[in-house]
Amino acid sequence: MEETEEIYVTGELHEAFEKYQERMPVPLAGIDEKKKRLSADEKKQQKDLDFNDKKSGKKKLHELDSADIASIIETEQKEMLSHDEIAGKHKISTALAGRIIRASRKDKDFIKKRQHKEHEDIELRTAIKQLISDWDEDENGMLSLGRLQKKLKEETEIICSVTTVRKIMRNELGLRYKKVKQLAPQTNKLKNVLCRMRYAMTMLEVLACGMRVINVDESWLNSMAFKRHAWMKAGKGNARSVKELSTRVSFIAAIDNRGASYVSLGTANTDSGVMVAFFSSLAKQLDAEEANWRDNTVILLDNAAYHKSLETRAAIKKLGIKTIYSGPYSYISAPIEKYFGLLKRGDLNPEKQQVGKR
Repeated sequence: MEETEEIYVTGELHEAFEKYQERMPVPLAGIDEKKKRLSADEKKQQKDLDFNDKKSGKKKLHELDSADIASIIETEQKEMLSHDEIAGKHKISTALAGRIIRASRKDKDFIKKRQHKEHEDIELRTAIKQLISDWDEDENGMLSLGRLQKKLKEETEIICSVTTVRKIMRNELGLRYKKVKQLAPQTNKLKNVLCRMRYAMTMLEVLACGMRVINVDESWLNSMAFKRHAWMKAGKGNARSVKELSTRVSFIAAIDNRGASYVSLGTANTDSGVMVAFFSSLAKQLDAEEANWRDNTVILLDNAAYHKSLETRAAIKKLGIKTIYSGPYSYISAPIEKYFGLLKRGDLNPEKQQVGKR
């Protein structure tokens, strides 16, 4: 029987043999698991490196200009420092220092190309800023990334991505992409703007004199419940039956800057006759409260047709009431709108009392 020959491997051959065994084929499942494990470990390691760089104040490549990169290359060539030492001196990561040095060795024009790119970036930013400052919506339409990119190409022959334009607009110009608020076309016509300015100056003078301002306006109710949200258990619907008023209720309200309010309810549509009746009743109520109220009181009205009709004006003049008409499209300056908003916010009939004709 032949004896098996034993092989003894020592020293360097032993190490080489062990490495060879490590490279021996393994099951595919094992390879996949190893790759996944290495990939996860590499991601975690890179994440830790990025966090440490940020925490230590180390600069990224996009934060370095051509002068910084030239200084890094010069340090490596003249002072013969290691990548770690270069990284510590210039406050960058060791990996970035090695990357810059390898790129400079591979391409002799590396610095010139960086300088050329920086010059192009400055031209791009200057052109975008100039286009935005000179943008005319009447001629060019509403400012958008697509229109700005197209106009940039037409006027300067500069081609860049939408992403680059967006970064410049957000980061350097402080612009934000916001929802467009729809306004009536005539809202900001010169005539309406001047009328609002005149109205604002008049109101400031009246308030500075300490006068009482009574804001009068109209609204209507077709329901007694205006609550739109309520707590419910998860998975259950929140549908509620709401009984509409059999006849729509119109009401005229008057509130002043001292906390008083006067309300008139009715079922007729508001017109000049209804307004004359309301002003007559309001004058009687104010006469009962204070005999000389006309001396320091002014009524604020909007520009509804029945507020400015001949019949209403004649009645106001006969009653001796001072009036101010608000500027066009100046709802925000009318406190009565807040009053209506608060009134139509909850349940006007929480006790569910009978409402109707009876």
